[in-house]
Amino acid sequence: MYTVIFGCGNVGKRTLHFLGADVVNYFCDNNPNVIGQSVEGHEIISYQELINLVQTEEVLLVLGVNGHNAEQLAEQLDGDGVCDYVVAKELPGFETKEHIDFEILDSLKSKEVRNTYMIRYLHTRLNKEKRRVDYFKRHASIYHMSPATGKLREKQMLVQNRAVKALSFLEEHCPVSCWITSGTLIGRMRHNGFIPWDDDIDFGIMREGVHKLMDFFKKYSTVFIPGVKTLKDGINKSDISPFDTWEEVKTAVGKNYFLLVFPDFIRICTMDNEDVVTELELFAFDYYREDLTIQEYASYVSDAFIVKKNSTSMKDWFDYCYDTIENKGIVSQKPTNKILPGIDSFIYRGLWNIEDFIPTKAIFPLKKVEYEGAYFLAPNDEERYMQHEYPNWKEFPSDVGDVEEG
Repeated sequence: MYTVIFGCGNVGKRTLHFLGADVVNYFCDNNPNVIGQSVEGHEIISYQELINLVQTEEVLLVLGVNGHNAEQLAEQLDGDGVCDYVVAKELPGFETKEHIDFEILDSLKSKEVRNTYMIRYLHTRLNKEKRRVDYFKRHASIYHMSPATGKLREKQMLVQNRAVKALSFLEEHCPVSCWITSGTLIGRMRHNGFIPWDDDIDFGIMREGVHKLMDFFKKYSTVFIPGVKTLKDGINKSDISPFDTWEEVKTAVGKNYFLLVFPDFIRICTMDNEDVVTELELFAFDYYREDLTIQEYASYVSDAFIVKKNSTSMKDWFDYCYDTIENKGIVSQKPTNKILPGIDSFIYRGLWNIEDFIPTKAIFPLKKVEYEGAYFLAPNDEERYMQHEYPNWKEFPSDVGDVEEG
């Protein structure tokens, strides 16, 4: 086994003395001006030479640098697929003893032991990153974040353009009222557009609108529920789709829009060769009985979640879902003053602990708002509406900045 110290400064020299000069074979450094020189008789090799050595030999690689520099070297190594290394300052006794204990040094020959030190170091890095993010949240304003850039920004604009075109199509062929909701509404209220790390647009739609879309698309192209051709007798949505495969859907719809129904949301889509392209994503909302309590609603969605989790097929879930919505007396088939997401809407999962229904007047009449240069419909009282979906929407969320680039 070769032993290499990455970093030939003061901490690197301290690492040499700690491990023992007779144990160390090489130093490595990113400074091209020191390559080929030596530290106390140990040659300094280049980073590329280190990579070549790691790929062909078993190496005990020790990062002999301070805190932030160790993070930079770790990121450099991680980027090149080198994940087997230890940080000198994580080794027991580094700060207090002149030499490492022989037993500890001998144990470092084991990759399992080295992995233990690596995990310990990663926990240290993670905790440091959490402290940095917490500091940022305390001292920065979420209202003054720059928009996304690069590929993420391009994707945001593409998603918006598709939504605008799909809404224009619906306005001409199947007028329905749908409004921006969830992260899209937060983005409008907090950032005047997309949340900087978001990449989709969410719309809410009332149950009547869902039925209208299903009736329209059954005639225009198709309503496709993967794995479901017909639903339980007595449900208004019988004979959903005659297709079994995506290939059949592609052949039937051509370049036309079609309706794709999932257990938690619906999408207006197109086919691009073999790919399904989402043009518009919608979440269903229902009116609920005037005398229904919020506790009964919570029980209603909790029961639905259990049924969905235990359903053996998509058909079982949709039979239960639509039968419950239409026939169990919980959802009102006429407008009331109580609105919340339906059990076929992903949004409800975060609403089990809410205190009240959304009043109808908080949503209707819908109002036209600007969004990144386009115009969408939004709830009439956005502040009141957001109290129900995201009470803490004015604060930094836990997923802030959770994006690969942008």
